[in-house]
Amino acid sequence: MPPTSTLCLIRRLREAITMARLGSYEWGEQTDGILSAADRMRLLAGLIRAQVAEALSHAAKRFGSYRRRTTRVRLDTVAVPDSVATRVADELAGRYYTQALRLHCLRTYYFGHLWAQFYGLRVDTETLYVASLLHDLGLSPQFAKPSSCCGFAIVGAREAKQAVAKLHWPEERQRAVYEAISYHLNPYLSIAKHEPEAVCLQRAAHLDVVGAGRHLLPLAAIADVHQRFPRHDFREEILATMTAMVHAPNSHAAVLGKLGFAKLAAGNPLNGMPYSKHGPLSR
Repeated sequence: MPPTSTLCLIRRLREAITMARLGSYEWGEQTDGILSAADRMRLLAGLIRAQVAEALSHAAKRFGSYRRRTTRVRLDTVAVPDSVATRVADELAGRYYTQALRLHCLRTYYFGHLWAQFYGLRVDTETLYVASLLHDLGLSPQFAKPSSCCGFAIVGAREAKQAVAKLHWPEERQRAVYEAISYHLNPYLSIAKHEPEAVCLQRAAHLDVVGAGRHLLPLAAIADVHQRFPRHDFREEILATMTAMVHAPNSHAAVLGKLGFAKLAAGNPLNGMPYSKHGPLSR
């Protein structure tokens, strides 16, 4: 029988999974993205759940699962909506990001659509584009000061929400943009409990940064995204945001950093695959 300390940890992890959503609009505005002790337990529970889901999906694929889902993943059906909001997002991305981070955000949008196709989710493409392009605003030098005392995802979420509020988006869509960004650092999001834009952005960002779930998408589709938006200097850039940037204590970024997230990013297989810099693999 497991020792009492182990049983206590298991019970606390179970409680953490069932608690209120970590990263919601209400949570972000109440906490500024600073995790309490209970929040840190929830984050750890999510990390464990993500690792289990990743392992199970590898096993399922070996037994032939996901073939039908994979066949419906097609990059050529993905487009960027032409709207004032997407142009504003492009302008802000061009103003604040380095080229490496801007291309990461563009890859996130396209990977987000690939995940939507894989899971059979319908997404608001305009919301997904704005959130994808702006989800790392808190990592840019202009926002270094607020991100040193507030979680960087919350910093970016607030800026993005403010941008679409100026365009008179309804409050529901403003919140959708905010939460797609504020949730993206959670290691695991439930498809059943979260909006599809948040799920797809989170899956896409984690794929691009640490390679999570790469085995589920067609290599040719990933290759095509890389050909359009190369990974030049991205590994070094994203690692610098984890190791050289000052993050708010007990924010998502700070806690994930202590749990070895930078090591996962450094070892991301997508960075070393041939198609990441030299075009797609042969089909």
